[in-house]
Amino acid sequence: MATINDAEGFNRLMQSCTVLFDIHPSMLSDMIINTCPPIILDEKIQNAGINFMNSLYTAEQTVVRRIRTEGYSKMDGSLLYKLIRHFELVTMPSEGWSKAPKPHALNQGDDVERFRYLQNSVFHRTQFAMTPTESKRFFEGFRQCAELLDRYLQRPTKVFTDEFTKVQSTTVNDAASRIYHYKFEETHQMTGN
Repeated sequence: MATINDAEGFNRLMQSCTVLFDIHPSMLSDMIINTCPPIILDEKIQNAGINFMNSLYTAEQTVVRRIRTEGYSKMDGSLLYKLIRHFELVTMPSEGWSKAPKPHALNQGDDVERFRYLQNSVFHRTQFAMTPTESKRFFEGFRQCAELLDRYLQRPTKVFTDEFTKVQSTTVNDAASRIYHYKFEETHQMTGN
């Protein structure tokens, strides 16, 4: 496995963080925005009561309370996953929630689970680097889901697919690297690693 001294391995990790912090939440919100606008989701959250809110981290509760004014723009992938799953905002995954989808399973719930597995492969790691094989697997997984989502949303161009290509072919600059490293550390601590 790559070590922390491996600059290329660290860049690959920061590229995956770019996806997880910048693109992944947009993918999830685009997946649900037409069927469940923020105002409708806010009503569902209000009807769910205090138990649902108590299941969220304090920072997540703050973001959820602002959904009517900020929409999905401040939500990260983990919070969007919780909302999608709890309120059944997409078709249930073929194998059910929290189970790895089969390669041939192609509904939106399956893609949401694929995202979660790919996200966890980054956030639950012990080193601040990523091997070429890990990076390839990560980007291929996200790219496949992005292609399906771009088709589902009937976009004239491959919005998300093109974003992945751009991220994967670019070295993350120092300023962005510091931001992603900080967010990675924060997420790493929240997940108990």
